[in-house]
Amino acid sequence: MAKSPVVFERGIPDALVVERHYLIPKPRQLQKATAAWMGLSFLTAYAVLPFGAEVFGLFPGLLEGFWSGGMAYGVLAGACVLAIGKFKPRVLIPRGSGNVPADPYIAATVGSLTAWAVLHNLLPALMPFAEMGLMGFATLAVINLVESAMIGLMLGSFVRSRVKAFALAAAFQAALTALFVAFL
Repeated sequence: MAKSPVVFERGIPDALVVERHYLIPKPRQLQKATAAWMGLSFLTAYAVLPFGAEVFGLFPGLLEGFWSGGMAYGVLAGACVLAIGKFKPRVLIPRGSGNVPADPYIAATVGSLTAWAVLHNLLPALMPFAEMGLMGFATLAVINLVESAMIGLMLGSFVRSRVKAFALAAAFQAALTALFVAFL
């Protein structure tokens, strides 16, 4: 009789399953974590950093996107939670700090940034980079880098390959941008 690779250990919460060198969250806990991470990403990218930009005069008017960004994030957070319930992805959380492959996270961040840059310059409702000025562009680029990195950490966990991570994050950012513009 073959021995199961799933091990239950003392001190590990019931929400996680231990498999070899990984902790695997159960779908319900993954849904909660995804909703919380999306909320944190939204608050960071649409409230905290734009507020700082307003206070320091780096790019006035960024807080105007708070409500449309909130509605777009709400729709996508709901879609992500439903997708996790339906597809039940296996997110592997490495035990300890060694051997964590960064490739999917970096690819997801780049995919999100690429989609943002292309769509921001193509959609008529958004200001093209050339019209922003250097400080405005730099401020918006930093805010979107932080947002893309946060979203990339989440989406990069759902897939194992760089190509899938890039594509998933680019599609996510395209949907987020389209919803954002629709709610303006």
